Amino acid sequence: MKVLVVGGGAREHAICDAVVRSDGERPLQLLLEQRRVGNWEPMKVHGVSCKVGDEIVHLPPEAGLELDQISYAEYDPRLLSNLAMTEIGIVQSRGCYWGKCEYCDYIELYRGSPELRTRSPSSFVDEMEYQVKKHKITKFSVITEAIAPALAKKISQLVIQRGLFVKWHSFAMVDKRFTPDVFETMVRAGCDYLVIGVETMTDRVLRLMKKSASREDTIKFIIDAKTSGLDIKVNLIPNLPSTTYQEAMESLSEFQSLKECFIYVSSFPFEVTRSSRVGREPERFGLHKIDSNSATGQAQFALNHIEVADPAMTMDELEQVFDEYHAFAAQVNNRGIIDTKSSDLQEDMIKDMHFQLAEDLLDIIQVDEGVQCYNWLTRKRFKMPAEWSVIIEKIRAQKSFKLDDFIQWFSSVSLGKFYFAKMLEKGIFTKYEPLDKR
Repeated sequence: MKVLVVGGGAREHAICDAVVRSDGERPLQLLLEQRRVGNWEPMKVHGVSCKVGDEIVHLPPEAGLELDQISYAEYDPRLLSNLAMTEIGIVQSRGCYWGKCEYCDYIELYRGSPELRTRSPSSFVDEMEYQVKKHKITKFSVITEAIAPALAKKISQLVIQRGLFVKWHSFAMVDKRFTPDVFETMVRAGCDYLVIGVETMTDRVLRLMKKSASREDTIKFIIDAKTSGLDIKVNLIPNLPSTTYQEAMESLSEFQSLKECFIYVSSFPFEVTRSSRVGREPERFGLHKIDSNSATGQAQFALNHIEVADPAMTMDELEQVFDEYHAFAAQVNNRGIIDTKSSDLQEDMIKDMHFQLAEDLLDIIQVDEGVQCYNWLTRKRFKMPAEWSVIIEKIRAQKSFKLDDFIQWFSSVSLGKFYFAKMLEKGIFTKYEPLDKR
């Protein structure tokens, strides 16, 4: 018996007996109870899709558990001991306290449940304290669409009161209620960075997408966070619906002026999904739907992707915008290692540095066209020539390597330098840090 847990819809698949949609805790428990007594009737469990005869049956999900009722996550100590940098996630919420962004479909993952469920601050910190005591883990990722300011402050106050010496980070949204006092309390409680979906600095587009903040709000948020000692990782989408070339480049100029406030920048193209408001009414947002049977794009489920055309930019303009945003991201992300605006590698800066494969950030698989790689930190998927797999294996075999070592694997110095720059830009390898210095 095989059960797959997903956040969206389901289709027939030969290796799956049932698919659990939305919240999985209660449906999985009921399926396991059936199995233990020698019974198997998945069609009777809410939130499950399965095959009955020749038909696929989808039973609507019921409301999921209150988050404070969910058991603490359990981990195998042997597996944890093998990790170079141990970090675990703790669920803080399901759903989003804003829930209005027109392009967002994460808010629809938990059908049958309220639009937002949160754990109480004390329950959240209880689990953090439990994991610290049981596994000696001190680094945590907050699992949430966006942590609310009041909850962030209360969680921080409890961490301080209990004397927990931990580090943690979270997704958040630009919100005026994140005052300097809230930021400073979070920093004292061990919050080392926030991941912010800023997307654009164009007020017209922010209003169209029903984002919660304006350009002015965003700038103040970023500066206040940095001044308080809180680092920011920012997500940018240069081509939100109806964005013009001029607007995209003006936003980029704003981001460039704030680059010292960012420790990481992710830039990725906008994609329309069927399960978002934009996907249901693309014309309302200036998009033209294209009839296509191809399953392209970055959507987690290909069937959720919709092909559209946005007349706001020409293809040449769009390509130039993407290039400029990616160059900006690379400039920030490789700060101090490589100047991506220069054609030279500035060898005097990096010749004595040691590098390593960013193994814990990458999913690399062989495909017909070559090598496909997904970097979960940047959330970018890209394909590489087949010969790159040989290079990656050579990198993997080394504990660490220098630029000169890397160049020796190639037929020419220029080719080695070219690959070095590209692989560093893609995040395939990173600066080597011995365990005792992390």
